[in-house]
Amino acid sequence: MNYTKYDYRFFAEVAEIIGKINGGNPKALMETSSFYEMYEEDINFVQHYPPAYWADFIIEECENSGCLART
Repeated sequence: MNYTKYDYRFFAEVAEIIGKINGGNPKALMETSSFYEMYEEDINFVQHYPPAYWADFIIEECENSGCLART
């Protein structure tokens, strides 16, 4: 999928919030999670929710899959 500057802005907002909540490498967590796959499957669904929702979703998904230690 070819992302637009608006997509990248949305991704940056999600990454910034993940960084504030969890620290570490937000982009790696985003890539490990199902976030980008969901974004490509249904961009309207993903953008319907604010970046903070997706930051929490990504952190929780990574904690549950074991790729991130629970804090």
